[in-house]
Amino acid sequence: MVADNQGTTRGLLADTALEGYKSTTMENDDLVIINPAIAMTARILFTLIFFLSGITHFTDLHGYVNLMPAAIPWRPFWVIISAIVELIGAKLYPFQLSSAVRGMA
Repeated sequence: MVADNQGTTRGLLADTALEGYKSTTMENDDLVIINPAIAMTARILFTLIFFLSGITHFTDLHGYVNLMPAAIPWRPFWVIISAIVELIGAKLYPFQLSSAVRGMA
């Protein structure tokens, strides 16, 4: 946080002299990404996290079942369901679908 001459506090994202970055006020604390390649790279990496996690639910089913409390019935079923949901989320995330659809994953 940086206090400027008027006494307001700003969140400094980077030096304002650098191209592609901007400072924002606390009231409007949205980050604007100028280069779309950064956003696409982030989407791909986040998709890989969902995809690999979904795959490991199938390859290490016993380990994921053991993470769940014994009181939960049909634990392997719920692990498989969560794997399917994560794989669906990995498939939907790279595309700019509504956040409500992606939020289900």
